Amino acid sequence: MRKLECTDKTVEAMDKDLSALPEPVIHHIISFLHPKDAARLCVLSQRWGYLWNLFPILDFDERYFRNLGENWAKKMQSTIYKSLRRRKEQRLSIEKFRVFVGDERFFQGYLGDWIASAIELNVKVLEIMIKPSRTADIFELPSPVLTSNSIVFLSLFGCKLGTCYDIHLPQLQNLSLKRLNLQEEMLQKLISSCPSIQDLRLVRCGGLKNIAISTVTVLKRLDIYKCPDLKSIRVNAPMLRSFFYHGKKQVVCNIKLPACRLLTELVLEYPRLTDKMFEKVIVEFPGLEKLILKKCSALKKIHIPCQKLKELRIWKCSNLVEVVIDAESLVSLGYRGPHMPISLLRPMSLEEVELYLEASNKDKLYDFIQKLDHDKGLKMIILQDSMLVLHEDLEGKPFPLSPFSRVHLQISRRVRELIDNFLRVPLVHLYVISCADSGFLEIVRQTIEALKEDPRFCRCLNNQCWRHHLKRIITFTPENEVEWILLEGDVFGNESTPQYERALLMLSWDSGWEEDSVFGQC
Repeated sequence: MRKLECTDKTVEAMDKDLSALPEPVIHHIISFLHPKDAARLCVLSQRWGYLWNLFPILDFDERYFRNLGENWAKKMQSTIYKSLRRRKEQRLSIEKFRVFVGDERFFQGYLGDWIASAIELNVKVLEIMIKPSRTADIFELPSPVLTSNSIVFLSLFGCKLGTCYDIHLPQLQNLSLKRLNLQEEMLQKLISSCPSIQDLRLVRCGGLKNIAISTVTVLKRLDIYKCPDLKSIRVNAPMLRSFFYHGKKQVVCNIKLPACRLLTELVLEYPRLTDKMFEKVIVEFPGLEKLILKKCSALKKIHIPCQKLKELRIWKCSNLVEVVIDAESLVSLGYRGPHMPISLLRPMSLEEVELYLEASNKDKLYDFIQKLDHDKGLKMIILQDSMLVLHEDLEGKPFPLSPFSRVHLQISRRVRELIDNFLRVPLVHLYVISCADSGFLEIVRQTIEALKEDPRFCRCLNNQCWRHHLKRIITFTPENEVEWILLEGDVFGNESTPQYERALLMLSWDSGWEEDSVFGQC
């Protein structure tokens, strides 16, 4: 490739083109760039450099400044000070102010002033991230933050709120508190002083034993993640749509959501969740559309009677032996565990299924497959013991499975995507149990034709896709056996793609695929 020579004329032309863009467009482009890249780009255009200095998003990360060598802390202090002062002088507001500090000792006496200046500039999004230090005192948030009339999004990590008696955040909609030591009285005061709050997230906050939310009428999402001292949660929020709880293994937490009848998304990662506790929780939400259960190791036998449920994920609930699903609207199902515990109460119109099983219960798995709606054109692919089998017709008996080996099974209508997902590691053979309306051979035909039209198609990449190493396709039918050699790129000659009522296709690859270390997709 010819190297682009950067002359004064090319720089002048680039400056002219870039400067012609409207100001909102330039700001929108800069918002996607890393500060380092944005600064470099601004060197090429005077107007961009001017607008960069007025850009309403300020993002400062200690990790970037540490790469600047000696005196990095002073450079960071100077950059932040000048950025804020410039906007003060021109009486500009800022959309976002984010600062990450890994060692607060370098910025004692500065951090509070920076935040106070951002408040004066009517900042809307404020994110303060301070990595906890064993030697420095925990940074206390300046009190003006909690009386701001402009903040819409507030995220605090690793600092403390102190004794803030005057709290009023009328515009705040999103509040995220991470690694803070919180008392119940302070949390209650915060929530009651934020009448517009819609999204509340508490992550690894110590000191909290009980959470009671009843004064917020517009709260739509609540996330509680590994708050170690938490014993009870009671939420009375009629507009709540999403609830996420991740509990500690050794702590029992009593969860009650009595007035949250509009809840549509429930995520529980709770090792102490029992069958009875789950039964009490699930019946409270008749409109539930998405349910995710993770590492709920106390669950054994559960019934999921949710008629509006569309998506269900059950991951690593190691002691589950029975899951009965009664959800006529379910379209997507995922499960990962030691064996197959899932049974469907009635035939269902699932569109996406993904199962990871440590061992296969063939009878239960076959019964599950037969209760799917076969009119939806579903295809199934199974990976076990380095053998990959694609079933294009679910009505036929699936390929024999070993009861002692891991199984990865996926069902979908997207044949190409299924194969691409599984063929990211080299295999010796892929078996395709074909049907009358098989689409797989047509996929192979289209790919080979594309390769013939453009021989460089994907070959210039180091991680070539599985199609480039495909060597032959052999079909086994009751009538005959036919082999197509693909090394020369001529798959079917002038004939149309062959169709069979039922056939077994075996695909094999040349040795080059096994020698490569990384594989990609076209």
